Amino acid sequence: MTNAFIENGYVTLILCLTCPLLAWIFSFVYYKHTARIRINPDEADENAMSRPINDSTQTDRQTMQQMYAVYTLIYNGAQDFLFAEYRAIGVFIVCFSIFILIVLGVSDSWVNAVFTVIAFVVGCLTSVLAGYVGMAIGCFANARTALSAQTSLADGFKTAFKAAVVMGFCLCAFGIFNLYVLIMLFRLYYSDAFTDGGEESTASLFEAIAGYGLGGSSVALFGRVGGGIYTKAADVGADLVGKLEYGLDEDDVR
Repeated sequence: MTNAFIENGYVTLILCLTCPLLAWIFSFVYYKHTARIRINPDEADENAMSRPINDSTQTDRQTMQQMYAVYTLIYNGAQDFLFAEYRAIGVFIVCFSIFILIVLGVSDSWVNAVFTVIAFVVGCLTSVLAGYVGMAIGCFANARTALSAQTSLADGFKTAFKAAVVMGFCLCAFGIFNLYVLIMLFRLYYSDAFTDGGEESTASLFEAIAGYGLGGSSVALFGRVGGGIYTKAADVGADLVGKLEYGLDEDDVR
């Protein structure tokens, strides 16, 4: 009975659906924990205005207003960067999908080529979604981590760790869930896959599924390189503004 249960794939179904669902629930709970920290001075309570970590540091209303202003600028800048990058990625996805379709269609099979392109596009969209969630929760948590660190370094670490948990669990859940759904949909065509005598169909299915990894890796490469250039440009720009407009020395702590 147990072997038949496993052979029918119900264990895989339960794991690939339950684990992402639990990860999303867990991420939502930790997101709500992080959201309890109010950084908008109009929403924060008076106790949040004065929680010093030592005698030289105090979070008064003016400091919170400055922190919220910086947080808003960072969040808006990150959003603008992502949408600009994703427009360029959209062009890449269309062009590279056509390239994959032609190359695989001519060299192998047009049907396998179509399925590979579908998997490639799904992988790209999964990576785009993962990148957006990661950027959003990173910006969402940065000011809240700084505010928590005003109370104690331990609180600051807990806030940063919870935000990282949200991002990590969401990304893994997206990858597992989308990949499983994609395989199950492809099995509607490759009906002999995972059966005795269906080795050729199984091989063709996973050759098409390989496009999923290619799409995810390609967009992740764009995010890594583009994000690095963006952050370096912001770093150099801030350095130049400090030197030219405010007369700060090199490596000034401010």
